[in-house]
Amino acid sequence: MDIAANAYCVLLVWRRAAHAEAGDWEQFDAVDHLQPRWGAVVLVSMLLAVMMEAWIGFHPLTA
Repeated sequence: MDIAANAYCVLLVWRRAAHAEAGDWEQFDAVDHLQPRWGAVVLVSMLLAVMMEAWIGFHPLTA
């Protein structure tokens, strides 16, 4: 989930840049509102992964 959300965030950044270069400010604003939401999904999923690792204590190099 985290990797897919992160990839989608990158896609949104590229789309936002393309709309800005084209001067399509309406689409720029639409994409600009989506990117922080998906960035929050990435942040929450990474924080959950860190908390799970700390709680379980699993480390792939010691397994």
